[in-house]
Amino acid sequence: MNEQQQIQINGQTYNVDDLSQPCKELLVRAQNGQNAMAVMGTIIDLARIGQEVINIDLQKLLPTQEEEAEPEIAEGELIN
Repeated sequence: MNEQQQIQINGQTYNVDDLSQPCKELLVRAQNGQNAMAVMGTIIDLARIGQEVINIDLQKLLPTQEEEAEPEIAEGELIN
């Protein structure tokens, strides 16, 4: 005896063989959409982490306030 494949949607159980072809196609598209959104969420999280790393590196490369306070002497300029 061959067991029918069942799918549960919104608490209702359906036999896959009883669904129309357009319904099956929409179910596949809905599942693919859910999978794509999960992947996009992961990509956004990774991009956010990458941006945080860039900001940390940038903060390390910016001059400190002490460095900014030091006067620069141009070539040939006399200090009084």
